[in-house]
Amino acid sequence: MAGRPTEARTGAEELVGVHGAGLHRLAVMLTGDQAAATRLTGLTLAHAPGAPTAQDLRQRLVRTFVRTAPRRRERTLPTATRDAGDVVARLAPRARAAAVLRLVEGASIADIATTLRIAPDRVGRLVPDQAGVGVALEALAHAHALTGDQLQQELGDAVAQAPPEPTDRDRRWWWVAAAAVPLAVLGGYALSLDREDRTGPDDAAAPSTSVSAGAVDLTDAGFELRDDGTPPRGAAGLRLQESVVLAAGDEVDVELGGDQALFATFAVLWCDMPPAQDRNLVTPAGMVTVAGERIPLPCAGRDGEPAVTEDHLVTLPPGGLATVVVTGDLPPDGEAALGVYAEDPEVFQTPFPKGDRTDAPAVPADSTAVETEAAVPFRMAPYTRRVQAVELGADTTIRVWAGRTGGVSVTVDGSPVTDDGDLAAWADGEADWREQDPGLRDGRWTVYAPGQEREFPLPPEALPAPGGRREAVVEVMAEGNGDHVQVVATDTSPVDVDLSPAARTEPPDLPTLVSGHRLVGTWELPADAHARELESPPADPSALAWSLLLEEAPESASRWAPFAGEGLIQRGEEAIPVYSMLDPSQVVDGLAAPWADPFPLDDADAPLRATAPATPGHPTSLLVGYEPVPYEEFDFAAAAVPEHVWSAGEDPGRSDYGLRGDPLETLRPADLDEDGTTMVELPAGGFGARISTEGKGRIRLLVDDRPVDGLQRTDGWWSSWTDQAVTSETPLNYSYGGTIETRLTVVVEDYEDFTIELVRM
Repeated sequence: MAGRPTEARTGAEELVGVHGAGLHRLAVMLTGDQAAATRLTGLTLAHAPGAPTAQDLRQRLVRTFVRTAPRRRERTLPTATRDAGDVVARLAPRARAAAVLRLVEGASIADIATTLRIAPDRVGRLVPDQAGVGVALEALAHAHALTGDQLQQELGDAVAQAPPEPTDRDRRWWWVAAAAVPLAVLGGYALSLDREDRTGPDDAAAPSTSVSAGAVDLTDAGFELRDDGTPPRGAAGLRLQESVVLAAGDEVDVELGGDQALFATFAVLWCDMPPAQDRNLVTPAGMVTVAGERIPLPCAGRDGEPAVTEDHLVTLPPGGLATVVVTGDLPPDGEAALGVYAEDPEVFQTPFPKGDRTDAPAVPADSTAVETEAAVPFRMAPYTRRVQAVELGADTTIRVWAGRTGGVSVTVDGSPVTDDGDLAAWADGEADWREQDPGLRDGRWTVYAPGQEREFPLPPEALPAPGGRREAVVEVMAEGNGDHVQVVATDTSPVDVDLSPAARTEPPDLPTLVSGHRLVGTWELPADAHARELESPPADPSALAWSLLLEEAPESASRWAPFAGEGLIQRGEEAIPVYSMLDPSQVVDGLAAPWADPFPLDDADAPLRATAPATPGHPTSLLVGYEPVPYEEFDFAAAAVPEHVWSAGEDPGRSDYGLRGDPLETLRPADLDEDGTTMVELPAGGFGARISTEGKGRIRLLVDDRPVDGLQRTDGWWSSWTDQAVTSETPLNYSYGGTIETRLTVVVEDYEDFTIELVRM
C-alpha cells in the first residue's frame, strides 16, 4: 500500500484476522462472486476508521456495495418458475442488501434502515417474500466464502493493493479504479437524443424526453472505432453488448439485451462513406427491425467523418431479436460496423471536472432562474443545492445549462424532471424504451461536456390544468459544477415565500417520555424545501433525535442524490439530515435505535433552522425533537411502553432481530455473582437476547469486553425504559458465521427479577 502509513497498514491487517471471515461471507452473499467479494472486503478493511466495531465494518461494506454494484432492475418471474436462486439473481443491489441483512444476518428493521439510509417502512418492501431466498443466499456463502489460510492470504493482498481513500469529490471515480473496471473513457459528452426520426409501424413519432441545443461530437466520449475497426468496448457510461461487421447488402440478426440492459439498448453504426462530391451516390444508412418496428440508424464515418453525434446514438428495446440491414452506396470493399450498447452501472460516475464557464445564456422573458442557495448536509463540498418558489403554467419547461462537467438533478415539488422514466421503473413501474436516454439516469443528467444546454418538460403530476397556474418549488442539486449551472423555469414568475419562524406547537399522539428520551418540542413546518428558523429552539440540537412527520410520502427525487426526500436541521454552515415519517409510531420506534450518529452543529451563535422536503401542495409537516435522558433521571413509571416491546409472557408472533429456535442459554438473578455480573461463552454464529424485566433497571452487555452492536453510544447499557412487565429483544453479536467463540459479559443493575434468553439469529 504505497503512500499509506505503516500503522494504518498494520491496523488493517489486524482487522483481517478479527473481522475478515465474517465480512467476506457477507460480501459473497451481496456480490455472488468470490473475487468481487474479496475486493470489496479488502477496500472496507483498508479504509476502516480507528478501532471499528463489527457493526461499523458491516455498515461500510454494505453501503459501498449498494453505491457501486451494477444496478439491476428487479424482474418478476411467473409464479411457477420463481426459483429462489433466480429471485436472488434478479434483486437490485439495495434489495439484495436488505434481503441478506434481514433473512440471513437477522438485522432489525431499524438497523437495515440505518445501513441503507432509507426510511424503515421501505425495508419490508425491499425484502422478497419468496420462500428459500435466505437459504439461497447462505448457499452462496457456503460455496464461495474464503476461510483459513486462503482467506488470510487473499484478503491481505486485497488490503495491501487498495488505493488511498479518495476525497468526496473523487469518490465515485475512485471506486471504478479500485475495482479494476476497464474504462473506455473517463470524460466525455452528455448524450441527448432527438427522436423525431424514429417511427413505428404506423410512422407515429415517438415523444421526446428533452430537447438538446445542437449536435454534440461524441468522439472524445469514446465513440471512435478501435485500431482493428471494431466498435469501442465502452463510451460515456455505456458498455458494448454486441458488435458485428456488415458488408454491402448484408442482413444480420442481433440479439438485444444482456446482463446490463436495464430499460433500453443503444446502437451506433459506423460506415465506410462514398465520396462526398459524388451527388449520385446515396449516403449509407442502417435500418433496424424489432418486433415489426422499423428504426432508422444513420451512419457515422469509419474514418471519423462524420463523427458520432447524438443523432447517431439510437435507442432500441432492451431485449429481443433485431434484424439489421445496411442500405445506400457503400464503397465496393466497404463495410459497416455496428455496436449495441447498454447503460453500464459501474461507470455511472461524476466526470472529472472539465470546463470553467460561467457565461450562462440570458434568462428569457417570463422565466425564473433558480438562484437561491440552500444547505446540504455533512459538509458535502461537491454538492450545491438551490431552491426557488414559482408560479408555473401548463407550458412551463425547465432549461438547464452547464458550463462545467458534473451532475445535475432537478425536481418540481419533489417530482423528478431530469428523468427518462427509469425512476418509475425502479419503483415497480414501467419505462418506455423509446424515452430512455443514456445521459439521464436515476434522476440525474450527467454532463460530460461544458457549455451544454437542455430543455426538459415537467412531469404530468407537476403541471396545472390547461390554462391554469399553480405555485410550486423548483429544487436543483448539482455535483461538482454548482457555480457553472443555470436552471431556468420558463413561463413562470417568482413567488415570495413566507419564511416566518416555524411555530412551536402541541404534539399530537406523541408520548412525553419513551425509550429513554424526553420530548423537547414539535414545530410546524411547511413542506416546501425552504429553511425556517425554529421558534424557541432547544439549547443543544446536536444531542437530539430529530424526525419529520409528513402528511404524505415525498417523491424520491433521485436515486443518486443525497438525502432525497428527507429534511434538514441546520445552524450556520452546518446541516444534518432528518428522516421523514408518516406515522407517530415510526418516530417512537426510531428512538430505540437512532438512525444517524450525532453530528455537531458548532456555530452556537447562528439561528437553528429546519427544512421539510417539497411535496405537492406544501402541506404542514411536524418537526419532532427528542432528547436522551440519563438513566438516573428517567421516570420509568411515567414512561410510555414502546410498540416494539410486548407484555411479558405473551407470544408476539414475530422477532425484530430474526431470533429463531429455543434459547441456548437462559440467565436469571441466581446466575449473577455478588457484583451482579456473569460471563457466558457464546459459540460461533450470530446471537441476540430476548429479555423480560419488570421495574426500573438496566443491563450492560459486552462482547469480548466491548459494547455490543447498537449499544456503543450507551457504553453497552440496555434498558426496557418502563417499570411494567415486558419482553423485548436486542442483538448481541453479528459474527457473520465466523468460527471464533465470543465471551458475553452481563452486568445487571437494579433489576430484581429478570430473564435473559440467548437465542441464535
